[in-house]
Amino acid sequence: MIRIQIIVCIKEFAFHIVQVIMSYGEGLMTMSLLNMIFIVAGLYVILGTVLKLPFYWDARKVQRMRRLLGDTITYFFNLIIGVGLFIVGLLSVLGVINLN
Repeated sequence: MIRIQIIVCIKEFAFHIVQVIMSYGEGLMTMSLLNMIFIVAGLYVILGTVLKLPFYWDARKVQRMRRLLGDTITYFFNLIIGVGLFIVGLLSVLGVINLN
């Protein structure tokens, strides 16, 4: 039940972010492939970490990190990486930073 609520919250958050991006109109930089890669990769890492999806959480590299650092540190490390990727992609779309 909690996972469904988390998915709904993330979906609503993503929808809200898209609305904010679209509201900038002509002042908005075009969304390049690199921006989309950062945003999608960030969301993938965040969802895989928070929901502990089997195809992500049981992947060989994540298991190796879990053995070296422990589950809790790996969880927060991946969460920080995912949020960082997402924020960099979002800031690039909004024109605050330039990835080119």
